[in-house]
Amino acid sequence: METKKKSENLHEGHRGRVRERFAKEGLEHFEGHQVLELLLFYAVKRADTNELAHRMIDEFGSLSAVLEAPVEELAKFPYMTEPAVTLLRLMPELAAYYRSDKLKNICTLGNYNELFSYVRAMFMPIRQETVMLILMDAGSRILKTEKLFEGTVNMTQITARLIATHALRHGAVMAVLAHNHPDGNSLPSKEDIDTTLHLKRALEGIGINLTEHLVVGREDVTPIIQSSLMKELCTSLNVK
Repeated sequence: METKKKSENLHEGHRGRVRERFAKEGLEHFEGHQVLELLLFYAVKRADTNELAHRMIDEFGSLSAVLEAPVEELAKFPYMTEPAVTLLRLMPELAAYYRSDKLKNICTLGNYNELFSYVRAMFMPIRQETVMLILMDAGSRILKTEKLFEGTVNMTQITARLIATHALRHGAVMAVLAHNHPDGNSLPSKEDIDTTLHLKRALEGIGINLTEHLVVGREDVTPIIQSSLMKELCTSLNVK
């Protein structure tokens, strides 16, 4: 019994020092296993989370891979109860939510870097093909972000009527479409470009400006409307 108490006191002393270090430094100088160890403090009450963190990162290869690992794989590790697994799986979603929430009140269409950051954050935890619609007011402020489709997406499903319905509901006069390519390639397809041109022309007739259609890859974001090909098409067809 005395040995058990000493072990618990040792773990608690170590945990206290790690928490104190985080309070002073933040995570800047933490290694991946130390970040995971700290996170596990709040789900695994009495165990050596340092050893557990090392084992999990050795298994999956990195902290990000641990946080994105399937639930059933995480549950194979000792002490990984349902609350512990949920905490880890929550982290990527929370990071994306935080970043989107922080940016949404300052993101304007006049600043592509802000828009790209917002869209990257929005798609960060998404692993399947998804189409999102960002609705904005006349001052380019985000009013609402809607998920239009999820799963295998056919571009013909995205209609001007669908976008207009959402825009009018929220009083938006500007819209940005965004969809991802889960394979990592952000180059727009011919279908992407044709759909964008059709939507831009149709929405222009009812007073809604489709300002951009973004294709989100694993590493970057490609704007279709700002592409040289799209600009040439719009000029030739007198689309503003």
